[in-house]
Amino acid sequence: MAIDFPSSPTNGQEYSSGSVTWTYDGTAWNLKSTAATTNDSMPIGAIMWFANTTTTPPGWLAADGTNVSRTTYAALFAVIGTTYGSGDGSSTFTLPNISAAGSGSPVYIIKATSSGLVEPSTVSHAASHIRGGVDIIDGDRAQIDFVPSYYTRDSSPSEAGNNTDLTAHLKGIDTRLNTVATQAAGGDLQGTYPNPTFKSGAAGDPIIWRPFNTAYITEVSYSGAYNSSFTVTTNVPTNARYILADVFATASFSDHQNFEFGNASIGNAQNWVNTRGQQPSALFGNLQRNTTIVTYTGESDGFTPNYGTWYPSITIPSSGRTIFMNNFGNSGSTGWVYLRVKAYSL
Repeated sequence: MAIDFPSSPTNGQEYSSGSVTWTYDGTAWNLKSTAATTNDSMPIGAIMWFANTTTTPPGWLAADGTNVSRTTYAALFAVIGTTYGSGDGSSTFTLPNISAAGSGSPVYIIKATSSGLVEPSTVSHAASHIRGGVDIIDGDRAQIDFVPSYYTRDSSPSEAGNNTDLTAHLKGIDTRLNTVATQAAGGDLQGTYPNPTFKSGAAGDPIIWRPFNTAYITEVSYSGAYNSSFTVTTNVPTNARYILADVFATASFSDHQNFEFGNASIGNAQNWVNTRGQQPSALFGNLQRNTTIVTYTGESDGFTPNYGTWYPSITIPSSGRTIFMNNFGNSGSTGWVYLRVKAYSL
């Protein structure tokens, strides 16, 4: 029979049906732990009729042929073993199956643990659970059911839909959240990155770096003025807008020049002053283009890098995996530009 609980209970309210009492905790009705309802006189494995067809008393299980845990009900397993069935053959065993006389008739129940309800003070750790898990009650293991209800279940990862094992359920949720976070970052962080659906790669979008697990090397030689393009690793997608790279430049002699990198043909435009303290805009050409400039010192600036200079973590505008480069101002030197491509952004 169904239990007719009050429809609008208050927190802490109690409700009794026969010899069993429940307490409302503000969310659900819970069996009340009282020493008066314990029954240690019945031996484990004892079977009796019970008039309530929907709820078994604490310490008892319905004698309906169900498979139960050999660990959780170790005491009962020690008494009946696999007499009524071996369960899954390793972790469970089968209860006796004694059918009731008919609908609404008393059910048969079997004594499963050494005590019924116990005083709250004898329950170890269970009070810290919201629901779920296995706790120790007076030396016996007690399974606490967990029924998740605040998410939409699916089959991947399957453990996220586990409604009997809290640990497996939480591991599944953790796996699912990690998958979502990885996809939001743009890939698996191992060099293969699907285009995230929320990212269009349009002008004005933020730069979100997709780092490579291993840097990819590209180098280009120049002889005098260079105004052309080169391509980097094919691991950079064709719709990339920016590349993050460490840049190394070297020249055959002390030749002051500015290496300019961009996502379109650059052309020649002065990007240096002729004497100390000059106003840049009076000399500079059109520098509103989307480029990045690094300076290789030399000649009259009184300083030379001698064998080369590193420029770490330079953000370079790109057209997919194509980069345009210009070193207008070169005084006839030859050399190399070497890039360690570490990441890209759509």
